[in-house]
Amino acid sequence: MEGTILRPSSEKLILSREKSGKNCHFFRPERPIHFIEVKAIIGSEGFFPEDHVNYKKQRKLRQLAHIWLQRNNLGFNQSYQIDIIGIVVNETTRKAKLHYFPNTVEDI
Repeated sequence: MEGTILRPSSEKLILSREKSGKNCHFFRPERPIHFIEVKAIIGSEGFFPEDHVNYKKQRKLRQLAHIWLQRNNLGFNQSYQIDIIGIVVNETTRKAKLHYFPNTVEDI
């Protein structure tokens, strides 16, 4: 008996065929895929962990995003963004503050 495939309305169903002849179903999101880099530091005055996402790190993040898209058969036409989250933990109180930077790393 055939099963029903449920999918969110924001995604398109893609049908592909494996070399073995089996049909494979997967979903291609219409919204951008978010890749998130998280940096954390404990108790630093005037220093933020997101400062460590320099040009070299940004280039590496773009490369990793492209590899992931390719390995998941989404190709380079799939929209994506790379966000940065910096977490600063107060050493005394152990409370954390989050700094969120959406779409920080741009594709070149």
